[in-house]
Amino acid sequence: MAFINLPLEKRRAGEVPPEGDPSRPLAIVGEAPGKVEVLEGRPFVGPAGRVLSECMHSAGITRHEVYITNTIKVKPDNLSRFFNKRTGRFTPDGEEWVGRLRHELSVSGARAIVCCGKVATAALLGRADITAIRGYPFEVLLGGIKRVIVPTIHPAETLYSRNSIHRLYIAHDLQKAARLARDGWSPPRIEITIPQTVHEVRAAAELLQRATGPWAIDIEVINFEVSCIGFAYARDRAVVVPIARAWGLDAEVEVWDILAELLETPGRVKIFHNAIFDVQFLAQHNGIFVAPPIFDTMIAHSLAYPDMLKSLGFIASVHTDLPYWKDWADFKSIEREE
Repeated sequence: MAFINLPLEKRRAGEVPPEGDPSRPLAIVGEAPGKVEVLEGRPFVGPAGRVLSECMHSAGITRHEVYITNTIKVKPDNLSRFFNKRTGRFTPDGEEWVGRLRHELSVSGARAIVCCGKVATAALLGRADITAIRGYPFEVLLGGIKRVIVPTIHPAETLYSRNSIHRLYIAHDLQKAARLARDGWSPPRIEITIPQTVHEVRAAAELLQRATGPWAIDIEVINFEVSCIGFAYARDRAVVVPIARAWGLDAEVEVWDILAELLETPGRVKIFHNAIFDVQFLAQHNGIFVAPPIFDTMIAHSLAYPDMLKSLGFIASVHTDLPYWKDWADFKSIEREE
């Protein structure tokens, strides 16, 4: 059944109502209806809707299990009347639709909401960087209830042959959202230690040496220098050593000696993503030769899924339920003081 029983005058005006039971735990939000949707009075029944149905089938979801709606309920002659794709912001007319959508979802039973494309994602998350954040869960409060938002690519994007691989991404995101709607999701608590003194760096190194498992290691490079290096030694524990800060020359040399001792520890499994870059950079620029065994998640992912993207951000969105961690800190803002 439709969520809003639209008056006859609104149906004649071209508004396409939502479809499905609003008490369902999973909701899908699109951009706006197209010509076919207006003619049939149902959301996602045109070409993009057929792609969505195929992706839902791949994810093990049937249409009657979800509540489907659009951000804008009329077919726009020009989307820019409601939304600026360049800035990711809504116009005053668009904000009216956003308010209606948020109210519609706030009184629904949706525990997880899939946002298809920039418009829906901007409406519920206030951001439209869909390429970066697709597949990541975000927690929002609607109607006093915590809901999980999972942005994904709009199915219309896959109608072009060069974007056909995106159907796999959409199917995965739908499957993740269905699981989170069923099982719930809480952002994981991750303890990140950031040493501020040489003494703290040494203490962190001793902690890493006492850990029994492998280290997942990543470096950040800014202006051809390592700005920070991170060691994850458990699922919820990590150490990040900032280099681009005012250590002082003698202290920085001591910090690098400590890091070299860690990286050159034989027998400890060291996990990198794109190890060819990190290991080679440390050898050429810092004189540190990382001791094996070395495991590369980018190579492993590429062998298993050769047609998919290979960035760390992408594979984390596919293989984990982590939130979008790149918002947590900006090491580019840490400037070296001479």
